[in-house]
Amino acid sequence: MVQEAKAKIEQLLDSAVAIEGKALDIFESAEITGDGTEKSIAHGLLDADFVARTPLVVWTEITEVQTALAGPLTIVKGTHDATNCKVTASTGIKFKVFAI
Repeated sequence: MVQEAKAKIEQLLDSAVAIEGKALDIFESAEITGDGTEKSIAHGLLDADFVARTPLVVWTEITEVQTALAGPLTIVKGTHDATNCKVTASTGIKFKVFAI
């Protein structure tokens, strides 16, 4: 199911993603290391009038997990806003954030 979702997302990104004929911004973060606290990741997304906007879709991709981690591995999305994507990840998980 994850691979199917990833394929759909890639298909959307490969095509000229547009809503009402206007291209959408796409954000990809640098790699982030979770520490159990909420991270605010500036996304810089703008609407057609160049005004900051809240993302329509946000997803994460785990890039590395330390083998010594104990307990469940979690990534929780918070309430995103026009400036930041909000994500909390278990200590030691490395991940990227994507937003449209």
